[in-house]
Amino acid sequence: MCGTCTGPATSEDGDRIMGDLENKAQDLTGKAKEKVGDLTGNEELKGEGQGDQVESKAKQVVDDVKKAAEGAVDKAKGLFHR
Repeated sequence: MCGTCTGPATSEDGDRIMGDLENKAQDLTGKAKEKVGDLTGNEELKGEGQGDQVESKAKQVVDDVKKAAEGAVDKAKGLFHR
């Protein structure tokens, strides 16, 4: 069962978890690039790292909106099944 779900885990749960892990990995990679670029004076690498972090955060926002929409749909379905 999914940690935040009430039913059995699905392939969508696995996809969501993988997406979260990929976003976190991209964010951490971006932080590392930014730090190395900062320490070495490589502004291009530093900027690339910052870009990776922004992209990761944007993907997380999209994922959060999807989760919220799915929750709202599930709640609405529950109201009609009463």
